[in-house]
Amino acid sequence: MTKAKNPRYTTPAGIAQYPYLTKPDTKFNPDGEYKISLEIKDPTLSAPLVTFLDEQFAASVAKAKKENAGKKIKEGDVPYSVDEDSGKVTVRFKLKAKVTPKQGDPFEQRPAIFDAKGKPLMDAKIGGGSKVKVAYELVPYYTAIAGAGVSLRLKAVQVIDLVEFSGGASADAYGFGEEEGYEAEDTPAAQNGFSEEEESDKDF
Repeated sequence: MTKAKNPRYTTPAGIAQYPYLTKPDTKFNPDGEYKISLEIKDPTLSAPLVTFLDEQFAASVAKAKKENAGKKIKEGDVPYSVDEDSGKVTVRFKLKAKVTPKQGDPFEQRPAIFDAKGKPLMDAKIGGGSKVKVAYELVPYYTAIAGAGVSLRLKAVQVIDLVEFSGGASADAYGFGEEEGYEAEDTPAAQNGFSEEEESDKDF
């Protein structure tokens, strides 16, 4: 008997924040995690998604309480945040780069990436600020430590408008414009010493 797959969904278009889509983030997990946060500013798009996630979250908590009668069930964190000032919603997605199952051999995985026409992208440097859609699996969970809730497993990203990661910050990113004065003859492409991961965290 095969295990039922988790249902898969697609978000409305939003703005990518801190994307790790072609190279996993290993800062807190040596096995690596692909991840992206999706910022949705339009409430007509974000409200149905938040309602859906809240319903799924409540269902996961209710199931945990039913299966663990008599135990106090801790609730985990919802996989999104809401900016109280602007109303924008930011939804978080993750995918383990390396998986070591209890049974079977370890394996590696990565999210699929497509352009606006559905053509696969292999090495696009997708930076923060890109307009994207995210395909994800909704995974209910319950553990004594984390509590009960849902997580959003990143499966694929469609890039609608690409803001390419440059590997080095521009002067504009720091608020500098052109001024009369010293002009270097040969400016290196990147002079701040940040790695791709560090630059992604700082610039976007």
